[in-house]
Amino acid sequence: GWRKEGGDGSSRVEWSTRIEKAGYYEVFAYIPNQLSLVQIKASHGVVFGIQKQTPIKQLYLVRHDGSESEVELEIPFAQREWLSLGRFYFSPGEASVVLTDKKGTPDQVIYADAVKWVYEGEK
Repeated sequence: GWRKEGGDGSSRVEWSTRIEKAGYYEVFAYIPNQLSLVQIKASHGVVFGIQKQTPIKQLYLVRHDGSESEVELEIPFAQREWLSLGRFYFSPGEASVVLTDKKGTPDQVIYADAVKWVYEGEK
């Protein structure tokens, strides 16, 4: 995976795929269970850890069927792994998901690993 300090949204990572079959797909982002997404400032440098129970959010852009949907994903403190970004209609062709480094909380770390599209049908 890829991890960086949160920023102003100008840094991005993008996943893309080719959709072969038109229909609705649920899109998921992978966030490991044991990963810390908050930096704790220490006198000897930066330590990654949970400082307080503040919701962590990451901003995704799902590009589908000629449009773009902004998804603010709240990352749970437990039971992570494959988290749903939502259900979207895709036509055949290129599709992508973009994660920006825009942070939702101070000292937030942005994490990118994998994205998957799961076909759910035509309705």
